Amino acid sequence: PAPLPPFTSGRRWAILGLLLYCAPFVGAVLTAMALVSSFEALENSSGADPEMLNLAIFEALMSTVVGLGVGVVGA
Repeated sequence: PAPLPPFTSGRRWAILGLLLYCAPFVGAVLTAMALVSSFEALENSSGADPEMLNLAIFEALMSTVVGLGVGVVGA
């Protein structure tokens, strides 16, 4: 078949499918990055600041939830 012209209905569905397919992986990578940054912040601080650590862990968990949520909706 001939290639689809840009921004046709079929091309839009293909792009949406690709985004839905990749979202859980992006969520997992963002989770790992947020956890690494939280432990770096814990290592660099002189004392354990619970507020900073809680914020970093919250960021990691929210990226997991968003990535999995998009993946479940796209499935």
